[in-house]
Amino acid sequence: EYSIWGCVKHDVFARDLKEPSGLALLDSTLFVAEHATGNIVVFDIPTGFKIRTYAATAPGLMGLSFSPDGAALYGVNAVSEELLQIGISSACGEAFVPYASSSYSRPEGLRGSELADNTDCQPNTSIPNASLFLQVHTDTGYASDENAVQNDTVVDQSASLLAFRTDCEPNSTLNFDALLLGGFLCHPCLPDNCDVQDGGRCQNIQWSGYTCDNEIHLDLRPGFSGTEPGDWQVDPTSGLELLDLGRTYHLVVNSPSAPVHVASEGEPVTQAIDVGTLIFTMVDPVPDAVVGPSGLVLPISVIQTTTSTTSVTTSTTTSSFTSDTVTISTTTSSLTSDTSTTTTTSTTASTTWPPSSPSLSSNAITVGMVGSLMRCATLLVLVAFDG
Repeated sequence: EYSIWGCVKHDVFARDLKEPSGLALLDSTLFVAEHATGNIVVFDIPTGFKIRTYAATAPGLMGLSFSPDGAALYGVNAVSEELLQIGISSACGEAFVPYASSSYSRPEGLRGSELADNTDCQPNTSIPNASLFLQVHTDTGYASDENAVQNDTVVDQSASLLAFRTDCEPNSTLNFDALLLGGFLCHPCLPDNCDVQDGGRCQNIQWSGYTCDNEIHLDLRPGFSGTEPGDWQVDPTSGLELLDLGRTYHLVVNSPSAPVHVASEGEPVTQAIDVGTLIFTMVDPVPDAVVGPSGLVLPISVIQTTTSTTSVTTSTTTSSFTSDTVTISTTTSSLTSDTSTTTTTSTTASTTWPPSSPSLSSNAITVGMVGSLMRCATLLVLVAFDG
């Protein structure tokens, strides 16, 4: 959605920052990322006082965000293409004490427009530049009057057709914004987020996200102990069947108090965990089961490959004749793919032209009714047999 705000007060909170590029709030403290230096500058929000500057990374620091429990600060470096986790190297000796009490009031020189009375402000309800609004809401079709566009319960046909677009080059007419808005987070024209997960391949779930084909979720059903196979829920339902040899798989486990591990012929090949991810590769010793406290939880099977045998027989018949004699020579070669052996047999027969019988029985090759015969004729017969 797009909104235009009026009568909004704003002040300059801090100056002399080096390309500020990210913000993160923790209680009454503001953390600011500097793109030019890679530093993180910390401010006390009530007073605006700069508490400290930390040298976090090389230049290129961008957005910041705290973990839900506030124990770790995350950032991204756009230059080095890294995701950073910034933790506490050593705990402070005392609990943090805010710089300002609840009754603190900023000095007048720092309050700026806080002193301005804008209670009578009347926001301008007109659109400053209507062409910009129309460009976003009309030209691209996102605010189309068509029911299939505005009704979330209807799948727009044009959005569905985006699944088949492969024109990903920079000068393509493909609207990548429309691709995301069309419900495609996995698409041939988008980076595959599963590839970094040990070569996984994403599978799009339109409007909901995507899954990785090498990730399986194993959950213990609420209220069950895990002692019976029915106590477990697997997603996808195919579980660990028909896995590819040589590939690496991620088994995401959520079974509190019921640890499981991956095994091969009864021997563990991973550690046992109850919450977390088990990573295993389908190589010798090939994993064949997920085992829990009471035994087998989930079997593991691999795709079996078979070799077919095909035999090809080639017959070449060469006919040559003098004025009254025809000689027919037949060479037969057979090749079997799985033994790589070749057997060659030759048979030669002679007869007098015209033949007394239309069939040359010694070679099982029928000359048949020939109206005219050219001198030095060559016939090639290919016979294929599927063994």
